[in-house]
Amino acid sequence: MIADSFWRLGALFGSLVPGVVIAAMLFRLGERRLSPRLLVVAIASGAMIAILPLTLTIFEPILSTKLDTTLWLFVRAFGFAGLSEEGAKLLACLFIVAPYYQRRGRMNLILACAGVGLGFALIENVSYVLRAPDEWKSVAIGRALSAVPGHALLGLVMGHGLASAELAAQTTLRVFKVALTWLVCATLHGLYDLPLFIGELLPLSLPFVLKIGSYLSAATPTLLSAAILFATALNAVLALRAIAACRRDLAAHANGRVYRLSPKMIERVVFAKATGLLLGGLLALLAIVPVVIGVFATAFGAAPTIALSAGSVCIILGTLSWGVGGQEFLALPADIDRWKRAFLNFSHRRTIAATTLAAVSVSAVFGLLYWSYVGLRHSIAIALVASGASLADGGSIDRAISNFNAALTVQSDLLVAYIARADAYRTLQNYDRALADLDHAASIHPNDGTAHAALAQIYSAKHDYVRALPEFNRAVELDPENPAIYIARGSALNSTGDTSGASRDADRALELKPNMAEAHALRGQIYTSRDEVSQAISEYGEAIGIDPKNSGAYFARGRLYFETQNFGAAAEDFVKAAAKGDRSFVILWLFLARGHLGQDGNRELAIWSETTPKNAWPFPLAELYLGSRPLAQVEEAATTNDQKCELAFYLGQLHIVTKNEKEAVQPLTRAKNLCPDDYVETRLARKDSQRLQAALDGATAGTASLQGSKSNVAGGRARAGVSPSANVQPDSTPSPPTTKAIWRTMLTNGSSGIDRALRVEGISIDDGSVAIVSLARPRNRSLQTEYVMTLTTRNLSKKTASNYLSARVAVVGDHSSETVAISLPPGTAGFFQGGLSRAAVEQFIGAAYHGRVLKLTFFGVDAMNARIPLGKTAVEIDDDARAALELGAHGLTDTAITASEKKSSDLPAKEPQLSKSVTRDDNVRRYLSMIEAEAAQSQISVALLSAKRSPDGADLIVTAQVKNRWNQAVMLGELSVEAFRLLNPNLSKVTPTYPESLISARALNVAAEPIAAGETKTLTIRIGDLKSLRSFLESQGPSRQRHATLTFYGPSGQRNVARIAGITKLFQ
Repeated sequence: MIADSFWRLGALFGSLVPGVVIAAMLFRLGERRLSPRLLVVAIASGAMIAILPLTLTIFEPILSTKLDTTLWLFVRAFGFAGLSEEGAKLLACLFIVAPYYQRRGRMNLILACAGVGLGFALIENVSYVLRAPDEWKSVAIGRALSAVPGHALLGLVMGHGLASAELAAQTTLRVFKVALTWLVCATLHGLYDLPLFIGELLPLSLPFVLKIGSYLSAATPTLLSAAILFATALNAVLALRAIAACRRDLAAHANGRVYRLSPKMIERVVFAKATGLLLGGLLALLAIVPVVIGVFATAFGAAPTIALSAGSVCIILGTLSWGVGGQEFLALPADIDRWKRAFLNFSHRRTIAATTLAAVSVSAVFGLLYWSYVGLRHSIAIALVASGASLADGGSIDRAISNFNAALTVQSDLLVAYIARADAYRTLQNYDRALADLDHAASIHPNDGTAHAALAQIYSAKHDYVRALPEFNRAVELDPENPAIYIARGSALNSTGDTSGASRDADRALELKPNMAEAHALRGQIYTSRDEVSQAISEYGEAIGIDPKNSGAYFARGRLYFETQNFGAAAEDFVKAAAKGDRSFVILWLFLARGHLGQDGNRELAIWSETTPKNAWPFPLAELYLGSRPLAQVEEAATTNDQKCELAFYLGQLHIVTKNEKEAVQPLTRAKNLCPDDYVETRLARKDSQRLQAALDGATAGTASLQGSKSNVAGGRARAGVSPSANVQPDSTPSPPTTKAIWRTMLTNGSSGIDRALRVEGISIDDGSVAIVSLARPRNRSLQTEYVMTLTTRNLSKKTASNYLSARVAVVGDHSSETVAISLPPGTAGFFQGGLSRAAVEQFIGAAYHGRVLKLTFFGVDAMNARIPLGKTAVEIDDDARAALELGAHGLTDTAITASEKKSSDLPAKEPQLSKSVTRDDNVRRYLSMIEAEAAQSQISVALLSAKRSPDGADLIVTAQVKNRWNQAVMLGELSVEAFRLLNPNLSKVTPTYPESLISARALNVAAEPIAAGETKTLTIRIGDLKSLRSFLESQGPSRQRHATLTFYGPSGQRNVARIAGITKLFQ
């Protein structure tokens, strides 16, 4: 905080340096004929009169909404900026400076008017630097090189016009010349400000600018830079004309009164010929350097705006250089001859002196050349990075990357170029190349926290928080006083669900930098994660109040307004977000907000989309909204899971806006299931899908029905079912003979977004059809979870769906009585679906586990519209079925079938029957107790899916479904079968105190990809050293059920233990 205030104060004083140089120039132009008191009065009057134009700004908000954009920008540039500011300075010149008693002649008036402009500029500059939240450094430097000298040069032009008006014989002519002077200065001011104001619209533009650009084949930024260059050159020409008039007036009045500066040392320095040569030469050098940088940068492929902006700076500094040292430059040839004669007339020691002088000169020249080369190379590289950033903001990612490549060619260790290029690759979602860039940058700058933080952000973009968080921690260690790193890490922690850690980072950032906009924005993210919308909106408002250019805060607040259906406020925030930052997704939300308001957002979207990368996602979504790309092609463009999630979400929102809410349910449900929990789209997808489903179902609060959802089965669209009735009448038809079927647990079905946790396949029906029954739940479900039972049939002989109108699923117990029955309502062509509550699911699984058969009955209607059974079957519930039911219970409801629900013969012993040689070891007993305690509190669930032998028969390859409900990513490190431990050598190490005979250090081989927080993932585990494991199990004697656990590790070594059922029998 102290350092920031110190540098801001330094920048404030630094912004006054041009004022000192310009004041010195004015004194030197006056050649002791300019009264110091007059110049001080002029500067003070300019500073005081600067308040006057501020009073007119109260009308800006009114006119900006009343006038057309083009007209408003002209009024703002030539009226509020040109006429008002130059009019205020004119008043000071006419009523304070001109009548001042020490003002003598035209030269005094011209230079004093320049002093008024200087005072005005200094106050304006101070206000801009103090108001700039984070860009105060660039603001101070930019205005020091442009606005301050510009106002002073305009003052010279005004003074020259007023001096000319004084010579007019007639009052009317005098008034005319004063008015003309005001209009000329206002025009010069407006010509300079108008391109700047139009530039605030970038990447948008005005129609007349686009037409001119099309005619000249020039981009809008290039045209605006050229316009600024023209205005600067015109101002400089008129200012040089005024300087020439001053010198003529001095020559005509050489015997005027002489004024002295106090103390004498200042006077000697200001008026010394050496000051003119050195200061003027330095300004001339500073004028040339930007042009050289701009030319070289353009040659390397930078945008023309770099060279044009350098030209504007060159003109301003060149004008100041001529004003400070013009007389000395003209006299330089004669001075060189005099210095040469003096050197030749030197004493007999001239040879030694000449040798010494030559050596010093050569050393100085070589040193200057070396440092000039280093500085020039760095400046060219920075210019290329700035050009690339500007191109990327305009949507030209490929050209931006080309500029970043050129910058690294010029300076291969430039960290900011690596970060900028990696960010461009991130925009293209080419994360591998981004990581390669930042890995290389971190190796070049291992002690730079910014490099590690940038690397961590790319990992975060991949949802790989296992790797992101250690990099963030490393960045904090290297740069603990950098609040931006805490903000980035806090955002990553919030994405993992660690809102407490994120809050600590936000608080720490505010300690380091009070009133930091990004810290309040992070608090807004945290409140959003906690579903505290009003507090989140308040925090985003705080961030915007501190930094009105914070596009991220506008976007985030706009989404919350959108979520609360305040679409007007949302649209306003989205417009501001699109104008100030990355707009790729913002413009899609803006289009949707316009649609909800009944406004046509097509033209606005078409204009904004031209400023986004056309070869990167989500540009295909913008084309989909505009109707220029069909849905099938957009689906082909969506190659990653994140893109598929976003396609589903924005397609669903488009259906809502177009009043096609029935079609919105399916894509929104898909988005809810596909999108990661840390995605902004996930939150709204959950709410909208539930709201629409409830509206379509006509269900009251608390019902869990899925009536009205749609599926595409066997090429036809089917109507879903309703929740099972609590009063289902038993089926009076006799049960058919029992048949075998395949009972299994299933993985996540990516196409429908459903976790098919329990599935019965290959059911034969007595009419020749086959059926499949599945019991499932949606992924990423909310608190009101809906469980789905789906039944599909197909007539194999006719290759069509069986024409049943309703179905019934029942569990038959040992005494041939139905214990649980579920009625599935009428559907289309053999497809039936109904919703179940959690209690109903648990009841059904428990009854089936203890039951004998699963009875299916299918119904149609006869000619009298009476309900009659058309097909039936009974599926045997055998041991394989019970194993699947046990796994299904765990996968669906995160619970196991309790001991009371199992047959007595199936119950395991209260504790594993280990041999005395094993249980005698204290380390083994402690390990087993620890594992058992941690497994009881596990936040990870595992379901066995399949197992097979490797081709050589040496290993067992197991596929399991892992659901990570922990708040951080994990990786599998260990499989324990009772006391025998099989380790993943990449994560787990041999414990020295644990019996070596009970550890297989390299037996577990699993993919290195982590399982993100909240993610359900399929894990393929290769288990080796089966011989040792079997020997251990045989040594423990026969056992009906063995205990097996999987140990997962978080990024910081935290452990989470999960039980896995049904695996130990595979080892026997």
